[in-house]
Order: sequence, then structure tokens, then C-alpha cells
Amino acid sequence: MPDLSIKTFLSEAEDYVRKAQPEGIPLWSINQEFEITPLAQGEYNMNFLVSQGNTAWVMRVNTGSQIGLSLQDHIAYEYQTLRLLEPAGVSPIPYFL
Repeated sequence: MPDLSIKTFLSEAEDYVRKAQPEGIPLWSINQEFEITPLAQGEYNMNFLVSQGNTAWVMRVNTGSQIGLSLQDHIAYEYQTLRLLEPAGVSPIPYFL
């Protein structure tokens, strides 16, 4: 089984952001350098801080599912849940999946 510790996964997270070229994220520029630092790791996810200039966002990477979904379906489920909660102002705003 591969090592899924947040520090060993850091370079893969950086590669993902470079290749994904996220769009629709306020103040994000695909042409500007960015930095990723580990925030926290749980049993089923890793959270990274993505910084660019004076702005920062959280990137969440799922490594498992507690509800029996595939990784892709689980993170989509979390994203859609945050979108549904957005009007209530009680959760982070999701920008990119």
C-alpha cells in the first residue's frame, strides 16, 4: 500500500494544481506562482493550504470514504454538499472540483 502521509503527498498535490489549471476561483491566476503547505490529515482526507500572493485557499484530497463511495464520487458528494450549504453562510465556499 502506498504511503499516504500528507508530507509525502505534497509534490503530487503541487503537480495536480499545475496540471488542473483551476478556473473560477476568485483572485487565482494560472500564470502566477503558488505555494502549497500541509494543513491537516484525517483518516479519510488531506487538507492543504494553497497560497498565491496575499490570498489562500484550502485544497481537500480524499483518500477514502466512510460512506462506501468511490474517491471520485465521495469528493463530488462533499463538493455538492458545500454548494447546497453556501447560501446559509455556514460552511466554506467550494470553488473547484
